[in-house]
Amino acid sequence: MSLDTIAILGAGQLGYANAVSLSAKAERVILYDRNAFVTEPIESGRNHPRHFRGLMLPGNAHATTNLEEVAAAHILFIDLHSEGIRPVFNQLVHYLKDGVVVVNDAKGLEQGTHKLPLQVVQEALAANGRNATLVARSGWMLAANMVNGNASYVDVACEDAYAAEEVSRLFSGSRFKARITTDVTGVQLAGIMKNVYAICAGLFDGLAKADPSRSKLYGAAKAIYMVEATAEARQIGILLGARPETFHINSYAWGMDYYSSCRYDTLNRLLGEQIGLGMKPDSAYKFVSQVRNRTPEGYHTTRELYGIISFLEVKMPPILKHTYEPLFTGKDANQSLMEGAVEISAGVRSHRGRALVKRIGRFAARALGRINRARARRLSQ
Repeated sequence: MSLDTIAILGAGQLGYANAVSLSAKAERVILYDRNAFVTEPIESGRNHPRHFRGLMLPGNAHATTNLEEVAAAHILFIDLHSEGIRPVFNQLVHYLKDGVVVVNDAKGLEQGTHKLPLQVVQEALAANGRNATLVARSGWMLAANMVNGNASYVDVACEDAYAAEEVSRLFSGSRFKARITTDVTGVQLAGIMKNVYAICAGLFDGLAKADPSRSKLYGAAKAIYMVEATAEARQIGILLGARPETFHINSYAWGMDYYSSCRYDTLNRLLGEQIGLGMKPDSAYKFVSQVRNRTPEGYHTTRELYGIISFLEVKMPPILKHTYEPLFTGKDANQSLMEGAVEISAGVRSHRGRALVKRIGRFAARALGRINRARARRLSQ
């Protein structure tokens, strides 16, 4: 695999971090973004106008708005918002050479089609008679961790195991751990679905902050949800063509990314927290996007994933259902999540979940009963 030229689509946080890191491995790095107000300051000042102030882009890296320049790349990284992939590749396929390695970092489903990022890429390539080696990369890989030298953990998936190994070597080091798999669908889905569950975790955090007197209740219910989320994600993944082992709690693509996204101050967890605090979902989406200069992909992914399951006419997984309701039906987050806690307690699937529910499920159910009785008393007065 030639390392003469590497291109990165998207000059956001992760795209810029990738450009800085890969500059040490390739002779030339091309950083593409459609927005000149992003690429021009990078090219002239060697610094990102929004992220990582003071982190200079090395001299062998070049920022551009010209897609034709990307055609020189032997390896191409996708660090775009999921909605930007199709329009970019519909143009890019006219310039790309056959056999290029396309590595996807995007974590969202295309709105309307429910397509995975690499499915969108494959459609664009096939429509123009082009072929490429498609690689999926996902895990706990924050841009800030990459530039600060903190640990990153990813799964790299490709049907060609040699290509996956070569991509993983681009970032190999004592602070960057990669595992190789051929489950391209599963690795993409894991990164996409953890955003949904991070929103759910944030909903509980917001409710607990809004009403500290019920923090134990919300903590108990959140524990039920979070333990069972792995079993639910695995069920959805298998339904959509993934392998079950990709959704093991010890996997990088799922377990490491899922746990960290639900626990720390991540974009999608923050979105859920704002909704739990009482902000309307669309307002919370705009607020988080403005504050972080990035859009929380889990918002639209929740709707797209719900649409896929509805189309397949199978029983809606409870955590997905009770995350979707506060976001898109106007249902009160407290009511929906507490109903979900009782529903999940009754049909819990995992061994760890059964042990946990045995301790706290009855408490959550009794607390929900008290909430409903208090609501009924208020309405009768």
